[in-house]
Order: sequence, then structure tokens, then C-alpha cells
Amino acid sequence: MKKILILFFVLFLIAASLMAQKEDDGIGLTAGLEIGVIDFEDFGDAFYIQPMFIFETSFGDLDLYAEAAIPFWFKPDFWIGADIDFSLTYNLFPGSASILSFILESWSEIPFIDYKMGTYPGTEFYSELIPGVNFTQEFEGAGDFYAQVDVPLALTEDPFEFSINLTLGWDSTFGLGLKFVEKNTIKPDAGYGGLNVTFSMEIASVYYELEVVIPKKPGLGFTIIPEVDYTLSAFTFYINAVIDNIGADNGNVGFGMAAGMKFRY
Repeated sequence: MKKILILFFVLFLIAASLMAQKEDDGIGLTAGLEIGVIDFEDFGDAFYIQPMFIFETSFGDLDLYAEAAIPFWFKPDFWIGADIDFSLTYNLFPGSASILSFILESWSEIPFIDYKMGTYPGTEFYSELIPGVNFTQEFEGAGDFYAQVDVPLALTEDPFEFSINLTLGWDSTFGLGLKFVEKNTIKPDAGYGGLNVTFSMEIASVYYELEVVIPKKPGLGFTIIPEVDYTLSAFTFYINAVIDNIGADNGNVGFGMAAGMKFRY
């Protein structure tokens, strides 16, 4: 736990020093609110309200992204948690249409806290450090093709866990997108970890996305995540759903749905 806090403190100092050097040309700050419901296997439907804050900016060839989401849950009792995502990306330009990016991301999930019981049963502090490398090549008329390698390191797990994610994707010049992410566990048990496939389409101010999560074994069930976004000036409105455990051996299909709004300053 102390190592994780030290890591966040170091990343914060880096970001603060960069912000101090940045000219006053504005920053990208987004605030949002999401309302949703998730079907938990242990106790049924749970309703939540989640404010979120996103900060993103660039300092020359360095990109900074930070996001904090704080869900307030109202069933079975009132409880609260938080997800924090922070990343630094350094971009190199080996060619006029090529970008080579080095990424350092830190993602953490803070335990759910029940106002009566303390830490909610079944939850604990979890954090990952995710270094990665991305290469993007633009082709005139066709769009951007990219490949990425990520190495998620589960810092809070005992025994220590890490894996390798391989990503291939394409963003067209006419609004279509396709992305494949293969997950491979290295430690403690080496092997294939599953595949995520994402289809996307953008028409004017409307963005459509469908993600399919294919497990390493059919009996574990797969997941479908559709989403629709609509952007109007500085506002983005969205709705999504999560349908999981489809085709699983236990037959328990789960469902969740959320709608939200974001405003970019």
C-alpha cells in the first residue's frame, strides 16, 4: 500500500512540475455524471450515481491524462468507492506519418466503504502499473493502423501477477474503427487470457461502439458492451449496457445499464 501511495505521489510531482512550465493556453478539464444499475450475483440489482473528473493536456511531445470516478451505491446499503486512472505518454515522430509512443499508466480501485460495516465484503485495494509501447502509422485515404504492447503489473496481488496485452487496431478516415486486444497471462499461471474485439462507427455527432469480450474458455461466458454517444458543443451524452456471462456453464446472465453526461471546459 505504501509503495502505491509513493508511486502516485511521484507521478503527481511530475505532473505538477510540467504544469508549472506550461504556458497559460488553457487545459482540458471534463466533469461528468453517470447514473446506472448493475445486477450483482450476490444481492441483485444495485443502483449508483457516479461523478467523474478528467484532466488531459499536452506539453510538447508529452501527453498527460488523469481521471477519477467516485461511485455512490445505494443498495443493499449506502457505500462508496473510487477508481483512479493516470497516464503519461511520450511521443516520438520517426516519420511524417508515424508516431511511436511510450506509455506509463497507473490504475487503482479503492475499496467500497460501507457507512456501517467499514470495508465492504469482497472488496480490497487493487492497483496496476501498466507500461506500454504504441506504434501508429497513417496511410493516406485509409486511416491510421496501430499496434500496442502493454504489460499490466498487479502491484497489490500476492503472489505478484503480470500479463501481456497485444493490441491491433484501425481507425479509418470515414468513421469506422476496429480493435483487437489479446490478453496473455504470464504469472502466476502462464497462458492465453482471452480476446476483446471492439467495433466503432462515427457519423457526424453520433458515435457507436460495440465491444465483445471473448473468454479464454467458452464455458466462462462472454460479454457484450454496446454504447452510443452524442456530442453537442462541449456536452457529450451517452448510454451503454453490459450483458455478461452469456453462454456460461452456470447459466446466470448478468445485465447492467448506465447513462451519463460529460462537459468539457
